[in-house]
Amino acid sequence: MGWKALPLELDVRDLTSIRGMVDMAFQEYGKIDILVNNAGCNIRKPAIEVTWEDWNTVVDTNLKGAFFTAQAVAQKMIPR
Repeated sequence: MGWKALPLELDVRDLTSIRGMVDMAFQEYGKIDILVNNAGCNIRKPAIEVTWEDWNTVVDTNLKGAFFTAQAVAQKMIPR
């Protein structure tokens, strides 16, 4: 069909990884039209057994990761 895909590694809990992924995608295509922001996780334990580190993993992935990935992509989209 003439389409191509660019697989890129990304750790949404790492701001450098987020910015690097966005820069590589932008470099390859010259624009970003859409972001599918679908990373997420859960620590499957009874609530009273969830540790501080477990909860930080969930929040860093599901909240901070989604926000900062969207922010990095928006910085490339807004000028267009």
